[in-house]
Amino acid sequence: MSLVELKRPSHSEAVSGGAMDRVVERKRIDKKVLIGSAAAGALLLIIVFWLFAPRADSMSVSKDRLAIAAAQSGTFEDFLPLRGRVTPLVTVYLDAVEGGRVEQKLVEDGAHVTQGQLLAVLSNAELQLSTLEKQAEVEQQLNNMRSQELALTQTRNANLRDLNQAETDLAKMRRQYELQMPLAQKGFVATKTFNDTKDDLTYQQQRLEILKRSIAQTEALQTS
Repeated sequence: MSLVELKRPSHSEAVSGGAMDRVVERKRIDKKVLIGSAAAGALLLIIVFWLFAPRADSMSVSKDRLAIAAAQSGTFEDFLPLRGRVTPLVTVYLDAVEGGRVEQKLVEDGAHVTQGQLLAVLSNAELQLSTLEKQAEVEQQLNNMRSQELALTQTRNANLRDLNQAETDLAKMRRQYELQMPLAQKGFVATKTFNDTKDDLTYQQQRLEILKRSIAQTEALQTS
C-alpha cells in the first residue's frame, strides 16, 4: 500500500465559496414557437384520425369472420341479422265448457286446425266425482223403476187372480140360482133361501164389474 502526502493550504491560499456561485439565466421558448408546435400537433392528430377512423360507409369486421376468394359473377345475397318479435294478426282464445288440468296437448301453437279437431285433453277431479255421483243416482233411479215394474207385475197378477176368482164365484152362483129357481116356484126351496141366492148372484155380478173397472184403471196407469 502506498501513502500520499496531502498538503494543507495556508491561510493565504484559502479560497472563499463566493467565487463558485454564478447566475443561471433561464431560457424561455418563444410563444410563436409554442403556438406553431401546438397547431402542428393538432393538425397531425386530425390527419391521423382521418386516416384511421372508420368511415360511415364502412364496418369493422374481425379477421376470423372474413373469407377471401376470387371474384365471380353471380347473385349477391346480403343478410342483415335482426331480432324481432312475431305476433299473430288475429288471436282467438278458446274456452272449455268445463275447466280442469291439461293432461295432454295435441296441437302446438301456430298449427293449422280444423273445426271439431281435438286440441287438448283435460281432467277435472270434481267433474269426475260429480259424474260418479250422478251415475249412482241414475242407478238408484233404475233400481226404483225395476222395483216399481216388479210391483206393477205383482199387482197385475193379483188382479188377474181376483178376476178369475170373481168369474168363478159368479158362475157358481148363477148355476145355483138357476137350479133353485124352478124348485122355489114349486115350493121345494124356501123363499128366504132363494132370495139369499138371488142376492148373492147380484153381489157377484157387481163385484165382477167393479173388479173389471179397477183392473182397467190400473192397466192404464201402468201403461202411462
